[in-house]
Amino acid sequence: LEHLPFNWSDSKSQIMRMDRCDWNLSSAGLTPIATCSPRNNALVESYGAEKCFDYNSPTCAKDIKAYTKNGLRYAMDCIVEADTMTICYQSIGRSGGRYTALEPFPTHITSTRKTVVANWVLGPSILGTKIGWPAPFGREGDPSLRVFGRKWFQTAQRLLDEGKIKPLRIHDTGFEGVFDGLELLRKKMVSGEKLVYNLWAREMRIEKFKGTNANFSMQLVTSMLNVMQRRCHVF
Repeated sequence: LEHLPFNWSDSKSQIMRMDRCDWNLSSAGLTPIATCSPRNNALVESYGAEKCFDYNSPTCAKDIKAYTKNGLRYAMDCIVEADTMTICYQSIGRSGGRYTALEPFPTHITSTRKTVVANWVLGPSILGTKIGWPAPFGREGDPSLRVFGRKWFQTAQRLLDEGKIKPLRIHDTGFEGVFDGLELLRKKMVSGEKLVYNLWAREMRIEKFKGTNANFSMQLVTSMLNVMQRRCHVF
């Protein structure tokens, strides 16, 4: 996001999104296009995509290049598999551009386009603090990201207040509902949305928990284990 031209007025700058477009990129002076299942075209276009392409089509990248007149400059890959990265790389225009993934990507594909700069982002890094996770996720803190995060938070809040960002639906079913969601995923019944669950059931609101953060965390973990015991029968 740091490299997106938020203040540009060049409406011909184009960005492709693999997966649903969750925020209005046209507000950044970009012309967003997206890949999705054809049955979700209307949904994705309602989120701001100017044009949708079928990622299952063997001519997907070719169709995107034709539509963008070989001028696509940015691609955001939310799936990050070899196939999706290949589509992105093949879709970016002749002069090159930027490919951004939401997790580590197959590095062997980067050698196919020297004019494309590839990178991936890790959400918690926006806090600017050190992340002590195993490689390749661990990284040192970067205070400049925290500065950017403050600015981006204000921008995102404004877009949300103006209705230009459409929030995801939240399933208020507690941790137990996650198991129902996993079953839906297993049956391939989820399309055109992300499953988001509030871990606190109605009878377990945060207001009911008092005391230290450590006590709060322990109560959360205990309640989650109790649900797992009932649903998984593993204890």
